[in-house]
Amino acid sequence: MKVFILYLVLALVAAAVSHERGCQYILGRCQYECPEGTHAYVSSCQSPTWSEKTCEEPTKRDMGAICDLSRCECDEPTVKNKATGKCVKLEDCPKQ
Repeated sequence: MKVFILYLVLALVAAAVSHERGCQYILGRCQYECPEGTHAYVSSCQSPTWSEKTCEEPTKRDMGAICDLSRCECDEPTVKNKATGKCVKLEDCPKQ
């Protein structure tokens, strides 16, 4: 029994370490780990669900209650450049 518990703990630690930035989930399954410079954002079917910061809209806004939303968001202080899909500093966004 102690060996089983030890293996269970090791498996949980390995799973936590393997997705340290989180995952993009589709139908409840991790499809891919969020790339470096990003972290997972998963809505919980409660308000507020926040919009992603982008070059065009660098301030988050409440989108209301949304279920099953999963995405990899840019780490602070960067925002998503929608044209490239990359995280950039706001001052490096294309001029509009």
